[in-house]
Amino acid sequence: MALIEACERLGFRYGLGLDYTVGSFYIGQGRPLNEDKSGFWPSFAEHIIPDLATAKVTNIEMETSAQFVVGRLHGMRMGAVLSVISNRVLDRWGDNGGEEKACLAASEAMRVLKEWDESGKITLNARMKKS
Repeated sequence: MALIEACERLGFRYGLGLDYTVGSFYIGQGRPLNEDKSGFWPSFAEHIIPDLATAKVTNIEMETSAQFVVGRLHGMRMGAVLSVISNRVLDRWGDNGGEEKACLAASEAMRVLKEWDESGKITLNARMKKS
């Protein structure tokens, strides 16, 4: 919610979506290891992008799920703001200022959380309950 508020304050375009964290930059994201597509290519790799589209996945990245697990285990509030660097469907690359905007949004979200904490308006607690 703080990231949404931050983007609103900064006037940044944003979207919410389903994230796919994968440990492979190449085959796990449907990219061949070689530009000429030689080398190992498992049958599932050809269908990754269409399968993810069918599942309504909006982005692919390589770290977020692990960070959310670590945050949860340590009782931390977590969020992710991701910038589009590559369009896997159209096979286009380019930052277009997204990384800088992501950093600004994350910083603003920290300010938002501080405001919320100080005002007491919103109580966010990610601590795990002990049974």
